[in-house]
Order: sequence, then C-alpha cells, then structure tokens
Amino acid sequence: MKGISSVVFVGLLLDFIPLLGAAEIRISVEDPRPLRAAVRELELALGYPINYEDPAYPDDDVEDQTHRSYRGPGRLLLPRKGRIDVAVPSSTQVPAKTIQSLIEDHLKRKNPGLFALRPGGPPYTVAPAHNALLDTIISVEPGETTFMGAVLAIAESLTQATGIKVHGPGMLVGPRERFAFSSVGEPARVALQKLFQPRTRQPEPIYVWDLLYAPGYGFVLNIHTVKVRSLRPDGSTTLEQLRAPAQQPD
Repeated sequence: MKGISSVVFVGLLLDFIPLLGAAEIRISVEDPRPLRAAVRELELALGYPINYEDPAYPDDDVEDQTHRSYRGPGRLLLPRKGRIDVAVPSSTQVPAKTIQSLIEDHLKRKNPGLFALRPGGPPYTVAPAHNALLDTIISVEPGETTFMGAVLAIAESLTQATGIKVHGPGMLVGPRERFAFSSVGEPARVALQKLFQPRTRQPEPIYVWDLLYAPGYGFVLNIHTVKVRSLRPDGSTTLEQLRAPAQQPD
C-alpha cells in the first residue's frame, strides 16, 4: 500500500511555519472530547493530519447535557468535560512527539478515556489504548464505488461485525468518481487508510476521520479534509487546504 510521502508532506507544511512567528504555540481546550479538540487545534495550527477515534465511554464518564427547556424524546449524552493545556513546538520535525504530549496531558488530568498514538504516519492516528472499534476485522467485497460509497460500506461492515451501529457521515464527502475498491479480512482502520490514498496524478486533498461515540446511538464515522491556518498580508487569517502528493506512475 502506498503511503503519503512524509518528505513531501513536511515540505508542504514548512511553507506555513514562518507565519506562526513563535517557537511554541499553546494548545488549550476545554471540551467533552478534549483530546479530539486538541488534535484538531493542532491540525489547524501546524497542518498535522490526525485521525481520532473515541472509545465506547462507560456510563460513569457520560453526562446528560440536554438543555433544561427541552421536552422532546431522547437526551443529549456527552463524555464528561475535560481540559488539555500544553505548549508545543511550532515545528514539523517531531509531530509524533508533539501529539504524544497531548495524550500525556490528557492522561495526567484524568480526562475520560485512555488513548494511544498508533505507529506510523502521516496521517497519525489517536485511538483508544484498548478495544478500539477500528481494530475490528471487516470485509468489503471487491466492486466499483465512490469515496462516500466506500465509507458507508466500511461503516456497514463494522456494524455487521460488531453488532454496534456505526453511522456514516451526515453529508456527502469525497470525490464522486467511481473506482475499484475492496478490503477483505482487514482491520477497518486499514480499509480507511487504503481508501484515503491518492488515486490520480493530481495532488488530492488529505482526508482524516473522526470516529465519535454517541451513547444509545452507536458510533458516527465523520470525514474531513485537512486545513492549516495561515496569515494574509493584511493580518487576517485564512484556511489553506493541504494536499497529498499525486500518485506516481508505475
């Protein structure tokens, strides 16, 4: 399986680093999913592509956040709010170490969930340290599909393999062109990594996933493209979409 070239990837990011103007940046978040919020802020600040996966939070780590005025069916159940506050280097040379510092701060503060940085990258993956859903072996039979169709097929195969409902993205994502895809007898995470590889000889957006747990509902598999915050000449900020290097001819 061809991966994203880390050499080219770092070269893409270095164009943005001088805009930061500081040796360190501070990642400070308070959120029901503080580690996810922290890695997404890191993604915007430095352009690190990071996949994030929730555990199935136990009831003790879940709070009812339903607004008191709501009288309809169902409740808004979210993980207990936590905090992360870390100063990290504004450098692309040690992304894994930087991401690990967020995980360590998460653990030190006793926020809900135990997480680990999976080997490999970029893209990097922050996943549950134990019993991660995307470790499940799935099978998506060979066939022609679209990017969104493949995401939904992976979600459905996970549902069948685990008995836990896995919902796909609520909005259409990815290119609409059809292509051959399969993932038979592989972990769901590997299936997603295969799906996210460049397929054309043009630079393509870099995709990452969020797998979010919703108590009583199952999991939701969301997909987004990686963007990095940069400065315009007038001092305002804009978001630049990062792209993977084009597929190389055989």
